[in-house]
Amino acid sequence: PDAHPISGSFAFTVNTEAQSVVPDVSQSPDDEPLNPDDSVAESERTSEALDLGSFLDTSSNSAPYASLVGAIGRAIGFIGTVLALGGLVFATIVLRGAEGDIRSVLKWVRRSGILILVGAIIELAGQLGLGSVSWSVLQTSDAYGPTLRSNFGTAVILRGFGGIVLGFGALPKITKAVLDADPILAIEKKLKIGAGSHLAIAAEDKTTVNKLFGEPYLHSGDHAWKRTLPSSLYSLVFASPLLLSHILAGHTVSKGTRWISASVDIVHVIAGATWAGGLLMMALVLWRRHRRGEDLRALQLAVRFSVVAAAALVVAGIAGLVLTITILDSPSELWSTPWGRLLIAKTAVVAVGAVAGGYNHKVLIPQMLASETGNTLDSKFKRSVTIEAIVLTVVVVITAFLVGASSV
Repeated sequence: PDAHPISGSFAFTVNTEAQSVVPDVSQSPDDEPLNPDDSVAESERTSEALDLGSFLDTSSNSAPYASLVGAIGRAIGFIGTVLALGGLVFATIVLRGAEGDIRSVLKWVRRSGILILVGAIIELAGQLGLGSVSWSVLQTSDAYGPTLRSNFGTAVILRGFGGIVLGFGALPKITKAVLDADPILAIEKKLKIGAGSHLAIAAEDKTTVNKLFGEPYLHSGDHAWKRTLPSSLYSLVFASPLLLSHILAGHTVSKGTRWISASVDIVHVIAGATWAGGLLMMALVLWRRHRRGEDLRALQLAVRFSVVAAAALVVAGIAGLVLTITILDSPSELWSTPWGRLLIAKTAVVAVGAVAGGYNHKVLIPQMLASETGNTLDSKFKRSVTIEAIVLTVVVVITAFLVGASSV
């Protein structure tokens, strides 16, 4: 039910006594005596045809590289999902700036829908290839029905639907940024997190324009993505199918209590996408400004995103730990199963990303706050964010292989 191929071995014994076979040396249909050696040869050929090792050889029962094709499709779809979810959170909560920056981020959110749709199609092809000896199965219409009616098929359909909705949505309705509607300040005030938390301006302190638009959270003249009812409903329409697709196929289907595993998995996906996708979008904005010769204004992005990233990293880590405990039956499976070994690799790469984020949080951002002219530091921050975004993209690719790996 979790769409993973079943592999393993079994043994059996035959307790009947061996019986001697007396070849029939009577007349053959052409009235020639039968040769006993012919019967022995026929017996050997039958034994070869029914050889148990050949019967259990799964590689001969799948199209070439079917498993790899499925993993590649998942990787493309996961990258699209991370860009979509992270991009929406980034555009809604973090990004305050020029209209062009907001339009660029929303354009990539829409483009991520294409990635999700393409990934779903490739993953479906890989799953069909697992059950056929050749890729000719893709030309057989009868092969699609059973797969699409399964949990896996439903998940693929939901992803494809989410991708299509994305491609036509996320319209750039832009308005002037207003301080008392800023969710970053509300989050910082409650949780006391973020690299520039001590610089936040109290919402009630609005005696002057300079107080209303306070550095580094907002600049005078900043714009924001307008959060209207249609855009909010749109986000819900497209996000729900994507999130549901992650709980209809994979280890959460067959491990632990279903609703608990599903809920934790959704939290893990949202938090991970917020961190990784937000970083990718922040790198996109910084490089866009760099290409256009504009002021990077990296400090504002850094301080605002640090609030979201700090919360997302903690939530993703806790949810990931719960999922690991749920899926693994014993600690030894961390190194004795494909799933466990991939999890170790993913954790190691995540640690690299977390160290890079910690360097930005503890070193670069305080230096930028203390600097009057931060052009050099802005460029340094741009490079650091780009490296961290690349590292987290590798994490997403490893996750695509992790989801399809066996945990036994």
